[in-house]
Amino acid sequence: MIEAIQRVYDAVLTFFQGIWDWITTGIYDFGVWAFAKLVEYLVWKSLEFKLWALDFGWDAAKVMLADLDFANRMQSAFDLLPASSVAILNALGVPQCITLVVTAALTRFLLRFIPGAT
Repeated sequence: MIEAIQRVYDAVLTFFQGIWDWITTGIYDFGVWAFAKLVEYLVWKSLEFKLWALDFGWDAAKVMLADLDFANRMQSAFDLLPASSVAILNALGVPQCITLVVTAALTRFLLRFIPGAT
């Protein structure tokens, strides 16, 4: 009978000792873990937002270039040059480079209007 009471007493003592250990040390470890998970989640969502904003800016820049009729304006400017110069510029890929730089500049310009995107 005494042994049964001793085992119950040990079980209750072990239970409350486990709770006390969790309150004194385990809650700190839990807090550190929870804060790390929160920071990880926020960083991940921040990166997702920046990727979305970049995609949005790129799409908006392409629409702006289409609305400005940039390709036709650039083609008409190249038509004013001699044929040999146009051939050299096309061989070097200058028209594609100009389009890429202008699109990047427009994307950067548009991203300034989205808070947290840059």
